[in-house]
Amino acid sequence: MRINNPILLLPFYMLCSVFGLARNEDYRHVVRPGKDYALFFANDDYRSHPDFGNLKNPVKDARAIARELEEMYGFEEARVYENYSRSQIYQVLQQWQKRRFAEDGQLFIFFSGHGDFWEFTQKG
Repeated sequence: MRINNPILLLPFYMLCSVFGLARNEDYRHVVRPGKDYALFFANDDYRSHPDFGNLKNPVKDARAIARELEEMYGFEEARVYENYSRSQIYQVLQQWQKRRFAEDGQLFIFFSGHGDFWEFTQKG
């Protein structure tokens, strides 16, 4: 059955928007100070790797998600590391590994960019 009258769909849209707003506002008061952290490694600049083209969205998307986690979900820190090399990523992870966190703390790690598959290791 197809509903051709948009007025009949209006109550459905209003109901969805009300529940959507209520859901977002519920999370604003659930702040866990010093407990929730996020690291974003976003690579979109591949000029030094001729086999890959540059990407448009990884850094922009990582910034947007990090901002959302801090503003809407009360994350203590949501850091975005842009166009880091593998060795730089390892350094950052080692620095974070040395930090002390609450027993119920959480660390969210997000990687965004090109992927690759190595034939000789059969890993991607």
